[in-house]
Amino acid sequence: AELARACARVRAAQLRQCPGISEAGLRAAIRRWSHLEAVDLCALPSVADATVLQVVSSCHAVRAVDASMCAHLTDGTLALIAAGLPQLQRLDCFGAPQLRAPHVASGTLLRLCLSGCSALRLPRVQCPKLADLRMANCRELRGAAVAGLAQGCPALARADLVGCARLAFAEAEAP
Repeated sequence: AELARACARVRAAQLRQCPGISEAGLRAAIRRWSHLEAVDLCALPSVADATVLQVVSSCHAVRAVDASMCAHLTDGTLALIAAGLPQLQRLDCFGAPQLRAPHVASGTLLRLCLSGCSALRLPRVQCPKLADLRMANCRELRGAAVAGLAQGCPALARADLVGCARLAFAEAEAP
């Protein structure tokens, strides 16, 4: 809390792998860091829905969020991050074990990483500016999810699907 008070104009916070930060302490810091443009919460055990709500409600200038390996990140929380941050361009959620079927909708998102999300099965992604999508090693990912990307992500230029063991593409029938 002392750091947050002393450094109220912080624009980028890298808190990666700091297990001693409590959820209450993190929320208090974020309330004071309203100028944040990038926040790295990777592998913080204290990141839960209340913390994400604090980021979304306090930090409207955020362009990049890294919530990789956050064990408590849920489908609903991911949807809230994408929809609630009006300037978000990059969202990394590598290895988030609870993500299964999130709905990610954002008019500004350019890069989304869901690689290594072991339970990810049917994400819905509706991001017209998304150019880079990473879902490597999502072993439960289904073809139905990938098929929807053409409509939901018309600017998609890169899709990393390496190691998606259940992914299959059926040949389209001619009319």
